[in-house]
Amino acid sequence: MPKSNIAEWRAKKSEGEWKELPSGLRVRVKKLSLLQMVCAGSIPTSLATQADDLLRKSMSPKDAILKYLDVMRHHAIAAIQEPRVVPADQTPADGEISIAELDTDDLLAVFNWLNTSPATLLSFLETAPT
Repeated sequence: MPKSNIAEWRAKKSEGEWKELPSGLRVRVKKLSLLQMVCAGSIPTSLATQADDLLRKSMSPKDAILKYLDVMRHHAIAAIQEPRVVPADQTPADGEISIAELDTDDLLAVFNWLNTSPATLLSFLETAPT
């Protein structure tokens, strides 16, 4: 039986993983789902309803990105650890980027990597051994 990978799991969980975005930018992303952010109260009140809708509804990526772009931007700012991502109204320092520099393909890639759809999760829970 293989040994547990607890140390590796903890490191990946706390430090994140390097991913290459569709634009070619390499980022270190910490696994932080939208559901985790909603539960922790780290989504601004003005975006909470949109975040809740996004978690509950199944829609095409195009519809989701158009309707929930602000939620995805906020999510990307929180999840991308390197380079540091700053809000669009801030000027990035050396080694930082503005969220406005990430195009919709990049935002969608981050969002899709970070989130498991509720339908997929429900399917997993229904078939998981008890």
